[in-house]
Amino acid sequence: MQSRELAHLDTLLSLIEKVCTQDQIKALLRDAQERLGEGHKREVKVTGDNKADTIRTNLRRAVVDGHVPLDVVFKLLRDAEENGDQHIYYFTPATAGVAAKLSKFAAVAAAFYERHRTSADRLPRAIHGSENYQLVDFRVEENEAAAAGSRWMAKLYGRKKYRERGGDERHEDGLYWVPYKEVDVRTPLMAVYRNWGLLEMRVPRVDAAHLYAEMLNALWEAMPEEFARENFVEWSLTDARLRLMNEYEEGISRYHIGPSQISDGEGGTVTYRPSSQDENVMAAGGRARSLRELLKTTDGCRNLRVIWYARPDLVPPTDEIPTVMGAMRRGAPDNEVIFTTKVSAGTLDYVAYRLRELQQ
Repeated sequence: MQSRELAHLDTLLSLIEKVCTQDQIKALLRDAQERLGEGHKREVKVTGDNKADTIRTNLRRAVVDGHVPLDVVFKLLRDAEENGDQHIYYFTPATAGVAAKLSKFAAVAAAFYERHRTSADRLPRAIHGSENYQLVDFRVEENEAAAAGSRWMAKLYGRKKYRERGGDERHEDGLYWVPYKEVDVRTPLMAVYRNWGLLEMRVPRVDAAHLYAEMLNALWEAMPEEFARENFVEWSLTDARLRLMNEYEEGISRYHIGPSQISDGEGGTVTYRPSSQDENVMAAGGRARSLRELLKTTDGCRNLRVIWYARPDLVPPTDEIPTVMGAMRRGAPDNEVIFTTKVSAGTLDYVAYRLRELQQ
């Protein structure tokens, strides 16, 4: 590798160190050993003193020696940072014409490259990001599975700074002190379009509520002009939440409903909480009847905590998928689902498909 390629590799490995676990890295190295076979396994070392050593020494050497291709390392990064621990905002094309353009994947790719003054041979890129978001990846994934569908994905890197409480409050000389510290976080943003007509705008979870609108706006600004915000409508999840509540008995094996917040249409809310963390809010007959009666005379369910379960015909890679559906704060959009843990790409496919079923 030339010095420029090594610098790029070192940046990529530093990102891997931030977002991947040591077990994930060791699994990748063991796969490389298996490919080499018994006679050459020792050319790839798996065990390191710690995660940093495993990455900076073992993984780096395996890549430089050609035993682990760069695209395998990028896949590890994608799997770790692109799926879950996110707010996902769902949109649909405003017209059939926009939908037709979005489904022409080669033309969409060309539009992104032109918008960001780059090309396919310069992606993916490994950068730490700055306040100005940059396109670092664009790819198309063909998939015949109903839950996923074919799709294109665009990813941008940037950074956000915010302040958060950094210690204990104290009283001193008649003054009340609240210490704060500045936090600087890398914020990967993604736009994902599924060929059955759904655009997902994914932003990472952060401890500063005001940043969500900023990150979503930055993602819209990064879109090509023909795919600007006015060409999409919010995919409201109001009906989906109502069906989850009203059809609970039919879907009991597929999801679990936690605390639920009902809006009265005048700015007030009523929150129903189960008697324990593990109990389904719809499990008690009296509570379920009360909830459904309330839903008939109000603006509907403002937000739900939903844990999705596997289905025989659509089995997600994880047994339980914790999400929050709907507005968690006043003025928040109605097309939002929060994935509160890291998951796999297949898990996001599964939830999107389930939401599609509920909206039909």
